[in-house]
Amino acid sequence: MGGKNNEYAYASTPTTDGGYVIVGSTNNNKDGDVPASKAFSGAGGSDIWVVKLNNWGEIEWSKTFGGTKDDVATDVLETKDKGILLVATTSSTDGEAAGNGSRGGLILLKLKTDGSIEWRKVIASGYSVGEISFAKADANSKPTIKPTADGGYILGATINPINTTDFWLSKLNSNGDIQWTRTYGSSSNDSMNEVIACADGGFLMVGGTEGSNFEISGAGKGFIDFCIMKTDATGRLLWLRALGGTNLDIAYAAVETSDNAFIIVGETNSTNGDMTPNLGQKDGVLVKYSATEGKLLWKILTGGDDIDGLYTIKKSSEGKVFAMGISSSVIGKVKPNGPVGDVWLVNIENSGLINNHTMFGGADSDIARGAFPTADGGFIIAANSDSVDGDVSENKGGTDFWAVKVGNQLPAEIKTYGASLTPEQYVKVAWETSTEIQSKNFIVERSIDGIKFNVMSQIAASINSSTKKSYSYIDQKPFLGKNYYRLKFSDAVGKEFIYKTLTVTVSVLSTEPNISAQKVKISPNPVDNESFLIETFDKPISQIQLLNIIGLPVPIESIVIDNQKTQILLPNEINAGLYFLVLEMGETKLTEKIIIR
Repeated sequence: MGGKNNEYAYASTPTTDGGYVIVGSTNNNKDGDVPASKAFSGAGGSDIWVVKLNNWGEIEWSKTFGGTKDDVATDVLETKDKGILLVATTSSTDGEAAGNGSRGGLILLKLKTDGSIEWRKVIASGYSVGEISFAKADANSKPTIKPTADGGYILGATINPINTTDFWLSKLNSNGDIQWTRTYGSSSNDSMNEVIACADGGFLMVGGTEGSNFEISGAGKGFIDFCIMKTDATGRLLWLRALGGTNLDIAYAAVETSDNAFIIVGETNSTNGDMTPNLGQKDGVLVKYSATEGKLLWKILTGGDDIDGLYTIKKSSEGKVFAMGISSSVIGKVKPNGPVGDVWLVNIENSGLINNHTMFGGADSDIARGAFPTADGGFIIAANSDSVDGDVSENKGGTDFWAVKVGNQLPAEIKTYGASLTPEQYVKVAWETSTEIQSKNFIVERSIDGIKFNVMSQIAASINSSTKKSYSYIDQKPFLGKNYYRLKFSDAVGKEFIYKTLTVTVSVLSTEPNISAQKVKISPNPVDNESFLIETFDKPISQIQLLNIIGLPVPIESIVIDNQKTQILLPNEINAGLYFLVLEMGETKLTEKIIIR
């Protein structure tokens, strides 16, 4: 998703309607998938970009927010009332950043389900050195927000009070109002990448530090070191740790494990200190610390002989831990599709054992920046892609948002799927599968509002197949107007999977032929009393329907006079107006407009 310029995705979240939200930034304005953007018209900056997808990755809506300078959304979550809450850095002083100072602040946006703003909060910077400011989001630092047990939120960012940066933590209530703030770090630069809410009510922060070992235990080994800080529920610091080598070592994300510990992931291009044994030009790093004392339990460098990094780690709904990032290395039998790097997933046991490596992408750079667990045991990944081949279907220009859904293998892989009107004005729903594994059946459902669906047909699947299989269903009685069709399929144990929803519009006025005067005669028309006569000159009538202007059937009584004549009795309470008479005569379906006075 994107336009001709660059988009950068940072975070994702599922929504209770079965869809997903991806957030980040865009440099486009009314181009491709991107609507109007303020920043594009300004000094070449970026706008916050929020994209809402349905359960199969199709765009439902997209919105831009911000001002005329740089605005970048870096984290998102769904609130208890089904709203969407995001945090962003901002250099703007206008638009959604109105009230901000020129040194760089934060924006909190609470969106409704349609993407409109419910409320906004600006944590404003000042205008002069020494006044508050927040570091702009980049590859090594970004704001982050998580829900807390009391219904509020914990917000983390990198603050720049004077000349060096620090970790900054703020506890918010459910309306985004600040309850308390704390600042942490050394006398040198410290940059935060993530905060998580812990089971004991406290918080864990991870990022990088340029501090010394005298200030942070384990720091001072080189340029930037891993930095991990643990607080209690009030923000009081309990312990802080660092590890690294002489080059760049930075932590990006953390997850709490079932055995009262934390696994933290990041990357290193050091070859000494704590970052041995080195595997390649840059390695993914996994470390585990005990929650209570902050004791290092194990440390693993993973990847290959090229460039590898891990940028997010999450626990699935089934309790499995996965880390994600980028790899351009050959790792065992797994290799990327191109030399620049693919999205990289690793499955991690609490013991540090890595069960498998998975990569997907194209010939150019593809990188996972954020992910969120989904109810089916998988994840929705917020990735960035420059590729146009391999696993990537297209490229809109420059770097694009790439939303990736991963999970358990589906019982059927749908190759084609569509719905269309037939010459008889029926609706044909057709699909093909390329493979089926323990696939039990397919169910076609229909709706008039896209919300409440009714089962129309159940079709047996092929169970197991590695060849193309074709299926179809014909709806002979669609509604006038818009019809929604949904395909569901289930596996051998009865677990159901909902596929895409399609729409077909049946319009009497534009698509159905009027009755030829040589075949049928309606009299009188307009109808001035309680009945009218249908006279046929071709085939006998097999079915008669009278529909109102929105396509709903009107109860009528038909009296067959002979093979060619049928009298129609109208209900006493019928309203005056335009109606449609639909006649089926053998394989022919004909329609005539009826005016009732």
